[in-house]
Amino acid sequence: MFWSVVDHTLFPLVALPVCCVYLVVARVLSMLVPFLILPTYLIARPFYWAVPLARAAFDSQHPFYIRWGFETAYAMNIIRRFLTLPLRRSVPDVYILGFPKCGTTALAQYLMQHPAISGIDGLPYDPALSKESHFFNGVLGPRTTHSRLLYRSFFPTVLTRWWNEVVKGAGTWKCIDACPLNACLPHVAERIKRMSPNAKLIFMVRDPVDAAFSAEIMLRNTGMPLDWSFMEDIRAGDQRFHIPAEDAEYFENLTKLGPLAALPKDMPTRVFTRTSSVLYFSHFADRIAPYLSRFPRENILFMEFREFCAQPQKSVESVFEFIGVDPSRGGYQFKPVPMWTGERRGRRMHPAVRQKLNQYFELPNQRLYAIVGKSYPWGSAAQSDAGAESSSLSAKDEHVVIPLPNMSEKKKSKRKVEGLTSAVDLLPALGVNRKDSEARNRRTISVSAAV
Repeated sequence: MFWSVVDHTLFPLVALPVCCVYLVVARVLSMLVPFLILPTYLIARPFYWAVPLARAAFDSQHPFYIRWGFETAYAMNIIRRFLTLPLRRSVPDVYILGFPKCGTTALAQYLMQHPAISGIDGLPYDPALSKESHFFNGVLGPRTTHSRLLYRSFFPTVLTRWWNEVVKGAGTWKCIDACPLNACLPHVAERIKRMSPNAKLIFMVRDPVDAAFSAEIMLRNTGMPLDWSFMEDIRAGDQRFHIPAEDAEYFENLTKLGPLAALPKDMPTRVFTRTSSVLYFSHFADRIAPYLSRFPRENILFMEFREFCAQPQKSVESVFEFIGVDPSRGGYQFKPVPMWTGERRGRRMHPAVRQKLNQYFELPNQRLYAIVGKSYPWGSAAQSDAGAESSSLSAKDEHVVIPLPNMSEKKKSKRKVEGLTSAVDLLPALGVNRKDSEARNRRTISVSAAV
């Protein structure tokens, strides 16, 4: 009764006007950033250190003024959030912990359709900027990843909570952090436990062979310098199929890193450039173990990529039930999320490499199956990743798997494609029989989630 009076009477009459003025003043002050070059540089520097693929993307794909515009907007966002820290009282109730290229972005977008769920108070340019903080891999600096005060700065204000709970009637408001690196880095589990001891954890998993290749494509598309590739045939003394002792020791030292210790200066470079990191992260059972030892099993949910792609609405409803969100409240409606399947440009994993990786991950996958309590159809030729061979387009609620045309066929298809209005119309133009495509679609899952 008391809190009902506070939320419906005292807050609107007293606190709401003060909060609104406070937020407006903070935003105006943050707009001074474009005139202050040094603060912008100092704020962007740890971001580029923690997420080097962002720096690589700007250096290789965008002119300097695009990068300057992003850095300015990013610095303005950081300063505005710091200025309004007294209004930011929340740390996440829910973590989508991983794994990379397993659909975490798509799941976060689906969940944030409900007004009872908010992501980070980030930038609107990319879905990742509103769902993953990168706090625990040092986006605010390598010495800041234990600070609860700084972590609170990523999440919405009490005004957002009040609006969604009271005005929209969405139920108990929750915020999420969906950074897939949190599952990969062994020092993070203890820090999350200290921040949010009662949090609900979601692990999205996928055939590690497909996830590893998808990770390579993402890194190459952003311009990261890689001296390895899964697209090349196996050669004598191949180093792509084991974790060197030096790298294993490095990750073991990360496991022993104290909860208040600073992160190693070379950690991001190792994480984003080495094939050993891709292999290490894909040992899902071993990466999940630190969370199993710190959180009760009933607080952990596993979701498989193909099952999520096949039935996204059912999967989202199961997550709502797990985290305690009522889909009948707040005017929530399930809506298809625009999906991004990556840009492979005809690149495929070498068949011999795929076979070798299937063998490599056989035992690690068995350990994961024992934890989850079920097995997944990973590693078989019949279950090879449709995303490696096709792109997916959707017409209304229908998902159709469409093989990519050869480069030599693009000019021939161009005239036929013009004027078509749906993915189904596009099939004949690409030389695909609709009945064959529908039959194939029943056998394989359209990759309709963010990779």
